Amino acid sequence: VELKIRLQSRADLDRLEATLLSWPAAICLGCARQDDLFLDGPARPLLREKTVFRLRSLSAIEPSRATLSSAATYAGDAARHVATLKVGSHVSAAGVMIAGEEECAVPPACAAALRSRPADPTAWRGAGCPLADRVADRLVAASAAAPALGSQGGLADASDPAALVPIGGYSTVRCAFRLPDAGLTVEVDETTYGFGTAYEVEVETTDIPRAQEV
Repeated sequence: VELKIRLQSRADLDRLEATLLSWPAAICLGCARQDDLFLDGPARPLLREKTVFRLRSLSAIEPSRATLSSAATYAGDAARHVATLKVGSHVSAAGVMIAGEEECAVPPACAAALRSRPADPTAWRGAGCPLADRVADRLVAASAAAPALGSQGGLADASDPAALVPIGGYSTVRCAFRLPDAGLTVEVDETTYGFGTAYEVEVETTDIPRAQEV
């Protein structure tokens, strides 16, 4: 389970990172830049099925935040790409977002094609990303089941039913901290959208009450 907490400001982020650095035996694992791109078919068939397909490109960076001026980057973390498919997301009665999630590594050439030529499946289909191939199959099946959907809402029909289009994206600077005595890894995000910047804390845990207490 991923516990996510929104911070109100950059000042809150700086205070939190300073607190994490002062935690007994805390380890700053470093910082990385994440560039996220979300893709769907022209008629948004994935969105209608509450499915999200994301391509994330990661690269280690030197920390730019004042509280982390002496922290190391992720050791040996060369630029890499990860595809994620989230299926059937919904919010439980307890307010927890629940979704099935799968990830796989994406070869650099395939990632570059998904970013620069998503509407051309011949550039990325069968190029080493099983999740992209599965999405392509779903788009083809959706197109066969409802061929008229491609032109709804003023959207032009794609020349290939497996074609993808970008539907959004953002960039995040994520710094990670390991708290050994608490048994947690805390990730602090500064995310830049087209409309502004947001700050968030993320903890992956099976014990939500304990993580909230920390």
